Amino acid sequence: DLGVRLLREGQCKMVLAGGVNLLLHPYNLISSSQEHFTSNRAEVIRSFGLGADGTILGEGVGTALLKPLADAERDGDLIQAIITGTAMANAGPRNGFTVPSPAMQARAARDALADAGLSPRDISYIETHGSGTKLGDPIEITALQEVFGTADDVALGSVKSNIAHLLAAAGIAGFTKLVLQLRHGQIAPSLHSDVLNPAIPFAKTPFAVNQTLRNWPAGQAPRRAGITSIGAGGMNNHMIVEEY
Repeated sequence: DLGVRLLREGQCKMVLAGGVNLLLHPYNLISSSQEHFTSNRAEVIRSFGLGADGTILGEGVGTALLKPLADAERDGDLIQAIITGTAMANAGPRNGFTVPSPAMQARAARDALADAGLSPRDISYIETHGSGTKLGDPIEITALQEVFGTADDVALGSVKSNIAHLLAAAGIAGFTKLVLQLRHGQIAPSLHSDVLNPAIPFAKTPFAVNQTLRNWPAGQAPRRAGITSIGAGGMNNHMIVEEY
């Protein structure tokens, strides 16, 4: 969000946006366990799946070079995707450091759509935060339903089910997955969700957790998607991305 705004305001010509997460000290694992954030028995992250009882931490690094579209076209760059809207909201009042706020998550998603000048019906996929926690997954769907409830069928996925929760690099991991899906015109399966979490009323929403590799249909409009990233302290980010 910050990188996009710096480019729009002309404060810089290019931005390297990304994140790094390395587990170099046991404190990371101890503190997350004490806060009941990580799973104490699961070997996989079951984003939106039955048995989700906590996340699992992983290591990773990623980055993306951001430029204004006109500059990238002028320079003949290989353009992977276009960021059309971004928004960020803090946690607001809540019941604890690790307790998400559905209202503020919804605010970030709603503001990102408005920033892109799009409606919920323009979005066909959402790369979710999907941390696989008992509390976080249902709250995230509640927030998305508030914003995208009038949309048509929207596929959901979470890269955390593949590579674990990368903390500071979780956002760039989801962004990378989304860009690869746009490049290949396919939606990858979100793993370990064969049986959905019964605490989430998916039947009353336009959302479906994508469980098999499938083609991403191309219509007259570009393929468009949302991506959510949530900081442990409650910073909520949403971004709208479309294929070039």
